[in-house]
Amino acid sequence: MRIGQDKLIILRKIVQSCSIAAVIAIIWNTRFPLDRFVNPSFYFHIDPLVMTTTAVAERVWLDGLALALALLAATAFLGRFFCGWICPLGAALDFIALLKTPFARRRRTIEKNPSAARFTKYAVLAVIVIAAGAGRQFAWALDPIAVFMRTFSLAVHPGVNNGLNGFFSGILMRADIPGLESVYNLLRDSFLGTDIAALSNTRGIVLLFAAIAVPVILKRRLWCRYLCPLGAMLALPALLSPLRRKASCGKKCRACMHSCRMNAIYSDNSYRREECILCFDCVRDCPDDSTRFAFSPVPKRKNVRSGIDSGKPLAVSRSAFLRYSAAAALAVSVPLNAKKALKAAVKQVRAILRPPGSLDGEEFIRRCIRCGNCMKICPTGVLVPSPLKLGLDRLWAPVLDTSSSYCEYTCNLCGKVCPTGAIRSLTPGKKAGAVIGLAVIDTEVCVPYKKGIDCLVCEEHCPVPEKAIVIKKTRFKGKYVKMPVVREDLCIGCGICEVKCPTEPEKAIKVFAPKMKAALKQEKQNR
Repeated sequence: MRIGQDKLIILRKIVQSCSIAAVIAIIWNTRFPLDRFVNPSFYFHIDPLVMTTTAVAERVWLDGLALALALLAATAFLGRFFCGWICPLGAALDFIALLKTPFARRRRTIEKNPSAARFTKYAVLAVIVIAAGAGRQFAWALDPIAVFMRTFSLAVHPGVNNGLNGFFSGILMRADIPGLESVYNLLRDSFLGTDIAALSNTRGIVLLFAAIAVPVILKRRLWCRYLCPLGAMLALPALLSPLRRKASCGKKCRACMHSCRMNAIYSDNSYRREECILCFDCVRDCPDDSTRFAFSPVPKRKNVRSGIDSGKPLAVSRSAFLRYSAAAALAVSVPLNAKKALKAAVKQVRAILRPPGSLDGEEFIRRCIRCGNCMKICPTGVLVPSPLKLGLDRLWAPVLDTSSSYCEYTCNLCGKVCPTGAIRSLTPGKKAGAVIGLAVIDTEVCVPYKKGIDCLVCEEHCPVPEKAIVIKKTRFKGKYVKMPVVREDLCIGCGICEVKCPTEPEKAIKVFAPKMKAALKQEKQNR
């Protein structure tokens, strides 16, 4: 093995390990008051898939789009280095694949020539791009960075953090170990933090990650080979890269072919440059050190077509092209044609409360990439992923669950960590006046209205300085009772009144989306 390229293999492993460690550290420190580490929105600013498709869907220039385009330019020079060196999901898949190594030593990996199934990822990319052109943004569903960040932020980190807190608390309650409490307090202040609210509607997020990760046991980087839309986007400029694999081996032992985790090498020792992620496995496993990577000018198209170093054409067959095009058209038409049906389903939900500072309606849906940053940073845990009943195009977008928690009046962190501006960054003063929803009192449940007993809980907890809930003495069955009244001109819909309301099981005061006010009045008239 060539010493220089041997060092590159070691360097790649170090960079890959540092990359995923940095992402985990960023996510772990994305918590109130957001003053310990890098803003988590940075990682999405270098993601060309979500940045470009969101910008196209919204017809706006986004902060971070320049960094994303710079990554595409770097890919045109170096090839798909991002996939093999930096991508957190790719690194996670490689580490998962390592777990099966002790159990698969006797079974040698046998790879065939690159499969035509690799074109599936281009069909997935086509669906996302066509949808963006039609004003719908679906990159969030399968973008590898969004998948990893969302899963770790909303499922893995809360489980690990709360599990460690429970472990230490359990030991301290059962045994008196000198110094353990001091160690636990140090970890809690610097690393663990307090318990994180368990979010609802995260099962689908975990299942999607499992569907991507588990097949690695059967095929290395199966997701990256055949389905990853970001990989497909990066493969296109990678065709222009002057960094090429050179193999002078005449033995045709196929060691490099079987070691390639991307199934990019043919049996004749040629390879598909756009599929190579620069892992250097072929360099490491070459028995006579005849494989290397070097910069060289773009070859003439005499023996190489479409920039492929194999003589194998890049284009798919006519029938395959028609199949992939039909699949892409069908996949786009389904969500677009179902738009009216989804809107009808949304109207049946009592409230769709978006984070303070959110863009309006469909503009928010097009801009939100479901990264999970806002839900991760929320100190009260009121932000949760949208359930499927709100519609497929609204799945996992943040909503406020005021039945379990409330929006902290002085907190404006969700806008600070949003990478696309779907949630605008508000100053503390503007955030305090940002209207999320409207509190509505159900007089058939409220204690003062129903039983004639004074109750001041909602008024006492209202954080608005002028009080959006006031108490008015009203005559009830011959006596005066203090009854709460919502001032609609001051209510911001933070939800603390609903959380603190003592009536059970149904709350006497609930927060609704502002636009549902007219529907509620109509419903009361129909009773």
